Amino acid sequence: MYEKTYPSKRFNITLDFLKKHIKTSETIFDLGVPNPFSKIMEDNGYKVINTKGEDLDNDQTALQNASYEVFTGFEIFEHLLNPYTVLENVKCDKVLISIPLRLWFSPAYRSKTDKWDRHYHEI
Repeated sequence: MYEKTYPSKRFNITLDFLKKHIKTSETIFDLGVPNPFSKIMEDNGYKVINTKGEDLDNDQTALQNASYEVFTGFEIFEHLLNPYTVLENVKCDKVLISIPLRLWFSPAYRSKTDKWDRHYHEI
């Protein structure tokens, strides 16, 4: 299992789901910069491509030009201004997305330097 500093229950459930439905031979395009869960996927034999921090609301080039069989977006779509544009540019048949249904944890995402919530959408 994973370090206590990470949300290990969520990571373990997501990894179990991934192992059940996605082969390690399939390349995963994981939306967002490298993160603790993309590292976990790599540690479990998956080849993972991440974005480089570009503004995906305005530039979907990375999605259009990469070669991948699976697209993942874990806990990130609520941070995009226009998630539809991102989905419209996904070039594969397998899409795994998770979003918070209740933002009971939203104080963790509040900016420490301003009064704005970092979520654009509650889905």
